[in-house]
Amino acid sequence: MENNENMAVDIIGAIIGLARAVEGNKNRPSATTHNAILFAMYCVLPGMAVDERQIEEQLLTLHREKERLVPRCFTCTKACGRNDDFDLYTIGELAPDLLAAKDALLFGLLALEPLMRNPTQNGVYHDTIDFIYKGFFFVGYDCGKEETYLVLTELEKVRMRLLQGKLWMDE
Repeated sequence: MENNENMAVDIIGAIIGLARAVEGNKNRPSATTHNAILFAMYCVLPGMAVDERQIEEQLLTLHREKERLVPRCFTCTKACGRNDDFDLYTIGELAPDLLAAKDALLFGLLALEPLMRNPTQNGVYHDTIDFIYKGFFFVGYDCGKEETYLVLTELEKVRMRLLQGKLWMDE
């Protein structure tokens, strides 16, 4: 069990790393990228029937997608965060109120995954999936609690739209 928990931390770090690669990237993510992040979110939800092999494969998939989006970053030696997975253990070093906000954002984002499983929508949720990338970016972004609260407010709007079956932000 502990190994799966460590692997879940690795998956979340890779999700945040992929979100960093997506942020501001002109090579927009593809349906493959969307499916990779959604399945990775599924892998870390409690009670999901995912084995160690699937988690390892998903880590590789996330890394391949990140490398596809920012290939030159893998040859660069400058540390900027685009080619690294996020070290989730560093989040514990935050001030308690910021830590609580980042945790709420992280778990709120993960809770969106079951709402994104509607097969009648063909798996394309443009604005919603874009928000998921933005949200995970902010989990790993060095910002204050005010910025994090703004993203949390946006998360609640996205969640309500999904619960109402509205997958587009302008509905």
